[in-house]
Amino acid sequence: MRKKYVLRRFLENAVLVTGLVANNNTKECVEKQYEGKWVSMITHDKQTVNKDYELGMALLIPKDQLVETFHAPDEGNGILKTWCAKLKPGSNGYRYQVYAGWELGVDDLSKREEFIRLVDTYADYLNHPVSISIN
Repeated sequence: MRKKYVLRRFLENAVLVTGLVANNNTKECVEKQYEGKWVSMITHDKQTVNKDYELGMALLIPKDQLVETFHAPDEGNGILKTWCAKLKPGSNGYRYQVYAGWELGVDDLSKREEFIRLVDTYADYLNHPVSISIN
Protein backbone atom coordinates (compact mmCIF):
# COMPACT_ATOMS: atom_id res chain seq x y z
CA MET A 1 0.00 0.00 0.00
CA ARG A 2 2.84 2.39 0.79
CA LYS A 3 4.28 2.08 -2.76
CA LYS A 4 0.98 3.16 -4.36
CA TYR A 5 0.77 6.18 -2.06
CA VAL A 6 4.34 7.24 -2.84
CA LEU A 7 3.79 6.79 -6.60
CA ARG A 8 0.51 8.74 -6.49
CA ARG A 9 2.16 11.59 -4.53
CA PHE A 10 5.04 11.62 -7.02
CA LEU A 11 2.68 11.85 -9.99
CA GLU A 12 0.62 14.60 -8.35
CA ASN A 13 3.78 16.72 -8.02
CA ALA A 14 5.37 15.77 -11.37
CA VAL A 15 5.82 18.43 -14.03
CA LEU A 16 6.94 18.41 -17.63
CA VAL A 17 8.86 21.33 -19.12
CA THR A 18 8.69 21.82 -22.87
CA GLY A 19 9.20 24.89 -25.00
CA LEU A 20 10.22 26.74 -28.13
CA VAL A 21 13.86 27.54 -28.86
CA ALA A 22 14.16 31.31 -29.15
CA ASN A 23 17.85 31.93 -29.78
CA ASN A 24 17.24 33.61 -33.17
CA ASN A 25 13.94 35.19 -32.18
CA THR A 26 13.94 39.01 -32.05
CA LYS A 27 10.17 39.57 -32.28
CA GLU A 28 7.84 39.46 -29.31
CA CYS A 29 6.51 36.03 -28.33
CA VAL A 30 2.73 35.68 -28.49
CA GLU A 31 0.70 33.96 -25.77
CA LYS A 32 -3.06 33.65 -26.28
CA GLN A 33 -6.01 31.92 -24.60
CA TYR A 34 -8.87 30.27 -26.44
CA GLU A 35 -12.22 30.10 -24.66
CA GLY A 36 -10.47 29.21 -21.39
CA LYS A 37 -9.61 25.75 -22.74
CA TRP A 38 -6.29 26.12 -24.58
CA VAL A 39 -3.27 28.42 -24.38
CA SER A 40 -0.93 29.03 -27.30
CA MET A 41 2.72 29.97 -27.28
CA ILE A 42 3.73 31.34 -30.69
CA THR A 43 7.00 32.60 -32.17
CA HIS A 44 7.58 33.77 -35.74
CA ASP A 45 10.84 35.26 -36.94
CA LYS A 46 13.95 34.52 -39.01
CA GLN A 47 14.64 31.60 -36.67
CA THR A 48 16.44 29.32 -39.13
CA VAL A 49 20.13 28.53 -38.60
CA ASN A 50 21.45 31.33 -40.80
CA LYS A 51 18.49 33.64 -40.09
CA ASP A 52 17.56 33.42 -43.79
CA TYR A 53 13.92 32.34 -43.59
CA GLU A 54 10.82 33.01 -41.54
CA LEU A 55 9.88 30.10 -39.28
CA GLY A 56 6.82 29.93 -37.08
CA MET A 57 6.71 27.61 -34.08
CA ALA A 58 3.83 27.10 -31.69
CA LEU A 59 2.52 25.02 -28.84
CA LEU A 60 -1.15 24.59 -27.93
CA ILE A 61 -1.51 23.48 -24.32
CA PRO A 62 -4.67 22.58 -22.39
CA LYS A 63 -5.27 25.45 -19.96
CA ASP A 64 -5.90 23.07 -17.05
CA GLN A 65 -2.44 21.52 -17.49
CA LEU A 66 -0.43 24.75 -17.87
CA VAL A 67 1.30 25.78 -14.65
CA GLU A 68 3.31 28.70 -16.09
CA THR A 69 5.34 29.97 -19.02
CA PHE A 70 8.81 31.40 -18.53
CA HIS A 71 11.97 32.30 -20.43
CA ALA A 72 15.13 30.29 -19.83
CA PRO A 73 18.28 32.38 -19.25
CA ASP A 74 20.36 33.62 -22.20
CA GLU A 75 23.63 32.51 -20.59
CA GLY A 76 24.89 29.85 -18.22
CA ASN A 77 24.39 26.09 -18.08
CA GLY A 78 21.45 23.94 -19.05
CA ILE A 79 18.54 25.01 -21.23
CA LEU A 80 19.20 28.46 -22.68
CA LYS A 81 17.35 30.95 -24.90
CA THR A 82 14.11 28.98 -24.80
CA TRP A 83 10.53 30.03 -24.06
CA CYS A 84 9.33 27.29 -21.72
CA ALA A 85 6.02 25.92 -20.50
CA LYS A 86 5.68 23.99 -17.27
CA LEU A 87 2.83 21.44 -17.41
CA LYS A 88 1.19 19.27 -14.79
CA PRO A 89 -0.28 15.95 -15.89
CA GLY A 90 -3.95 15.65 -16.75
CA SER A 91 -6.05 12.56 -16.10
CA ASN A 92 -4.45 10.83 -19.11
CA GLY A 93 -0.92 12.20 -18.72
CA TYR A 94 0.50 15.18 -20.57
CA ARG A 95 -1.10 16.58 -23.70
CA TYR A 96 -0.02 19.39 -25.99
CA GLN A 97 0.04 20.13 -29.71
CA VAL A 98 3.18 21.20 -31.63
CA TYR A 99 3.09 23.28 -34.84
CA ALA A 100 5.75 24.65 -37.18
CA GLY A 101 5.50 26.54 -40.46
CA TRP A 102 8.38 27.47 -42.72
CA GLU A 103 8.07 30.10 -45.43
CA LEU A 104 9.69 27.77 -47.99
CA GLY A 105 6.89 25.28 -47.35
CA VAL A 106 4.00 27.71 -47.87
CA ASP A 107 4.49 31.30 -49.06
CA ASP A 108 1.87 32.77 -46.71
CA LEU A 109 3.81 31.45 -43.71
CA SER A 110 6.42 34.15 -44.30
CA LYS A 111 3.80 36.49 -42.80
CA ARG A 112 3.61 36.45 -39.01
CA GLU A 113 -0.15 37.22 -38.98
CA GLU A 114 -0.88 34.22 -41.22
CA PHE A 115 0.97 31.80 -38.97
CA ILE A 116 -0.80 33.16 -35.88
CA ARG A 117 -4.15 32.87 -37.72
CA LEU A 118 -3.33 29.24 -38.55
CA VAL A 119 -2.65 28.45 -34.88
CA ASP A 120 -5.88 30.26 -33.93
CA THR A 121 -7.74 28.04 -36.40
CA TYR A 122 -6.26 24.85 -34.93
CA ALA A 123 -7.25 26.01 -31.43
CA ASP A 124 -10.80 26.59 -32.69
CA TYR A 125 -10.85 23.03 -34.09
CA LEU A 126 -9.73 21.67 -30.71
CA ASN A 127 -12.41 23.68 -28.92
CA HIS A 128 -15.13 22.59 -31.34
CA PRO A 129 -14.39 19.06 -32.56
CA VAL A 130 -16.55 17.52 -35.25
CA SER A 131 -18.81 14.76 -33.97
CA ILE A 132 -20.45 12.31 -36.35
CA SER A 133 -22.98 9.70 -35.33
CA ILE A 134 -24.44 7.05 -37.59
CA ASN A 135 -27.84 5.66 -36.70
